Amino acid sequence: GFYKTYVKTDGRMYILNPAGLEQQLGAGGGGGSLKWIENAKAPVLEVENFVEVYKFESGSDNELYCTVRVPASYAPGTQISMRGLFYSISTSNDFLIRTQTTLIRSEVDEITSTTNQRTSTNSAITMSSANDNEPQKVVFDLTSATGQINSVAVSAGDLIIVRLHDAGGTSTDPVNFIHTATEVTFS
Repeated sequence: GFYKTYVKTDGRMYILNPAGLEQQLGAGGGGGSLKWIENAKAPVLEVENFVEVYKFESGSDNELYCTVRVPASYAPGTQISMRGLFYSISTSNDFLIRTQTTLIRSEVDEITSTTNQRTSTNSAITMSSANDNEPQKVVFDLTSATGQINSVAVSAGDLIIVRLHDAGGTSTDPVNFIHTATEVTFS
């Protein structure tokens, strides 16, 4: 099969695969660590096996915050996701960590606005003796598949305030968040 690359009127380069699926070249991005902000409900920061982790206690209302700036290269209408690693000593039951995003549109919304919010739809992680203490990949959908928060389009230059919180689950063991391995992707 042949691949076709071309530049569209939006100034971005695209590739068309043999199946006819188009994808923007250079999309995805991410990498690097986010700076997490603690408040009075923050989980405890500990070092385990030479790795810094935030320990979310079972049944707690632990939460952390970070801010993501949407880059100038963002393709409007595409999903923004955050990927994280979590692990637990639990050998049964499940845990659920979710995000709540708040959109602060550049030159439109006040920084204190909570009008446009969205909760991620990721599923709980089921624990067993086969995956205890193993980092589990969790993908949080910060926007809808069409790049919206509360039906409002996200644009380059906007801010997304992310609240990471314990959303329940049946496990009674703590869940450890490897905060230095967090990545935001713009697909």
